Amino acid sequence: MNAMTKILVALLALALATGAAMGQAPQVLNRFSSWAIVRSGELISLSSDSGNIGAGCSDSTMTYLMLVKIIDHSAVVWNPDVKAFYFHFTAWADDGPPSDFKLLVADKGDTSATGVVVLNPEFNDQNTRLWAMLKAARARFSYSTPSGTVRVSAVDLAPAIARFQEECAKIFVANAHRKLKEPIPMQWLNR
Repeated sequence: MNAMTKILVALLALALATGAAMGQAPQVLNRFSSWAIVRSGELISLSSDSGNIGAGCSDSTMTYLMLVKIIDHSAVVWNPDVKAFYFHFTAWADDGPPSDFKLLVADKGDTSATGVVVLNPEFNDQNTRLWAMLKAARARFSYSTPSGTVRVSAVDLAPAIARFQEECAKIFVANAHRKLKEPIPMQWLNR
């Protein structure tokens, strides 16, 4: 099972845990060059064919969950302050400036790290900055550790992300109408 398959299995497990995907087979909504958008119940995923980068959303999370393949387990470091492992890497879009990031790793042996992208535009943490960087990539998105660099094609990534966000917005809005007293402002959904 490759890394992206494991990521999709984890996202599908999330959907099954919430009861969202009961009795529904995954459906490919769109393909954009090397990117695919898949729906399984109330779970939407965006993944690269390389299996190195992915994102997901569901009606139970009301956020975007970014997933990055761990390419160097020596870059997975324990943070005693929060009692969790983090994958440390540097990322950049196209020829843009690099930035350092740390994404949460559930277990040191895991194959991917996760970051939750909060939809509130006033919230600007590292996960939100990484999402913005991914959205800005036009030719390639890259990330590296001391042991090497991964380059992912970003050709057609902008329309893939736009479509992913449209699909997520549909389930977020439906969920907000069911569960929230105050709906999510629409401008949040276009981050």
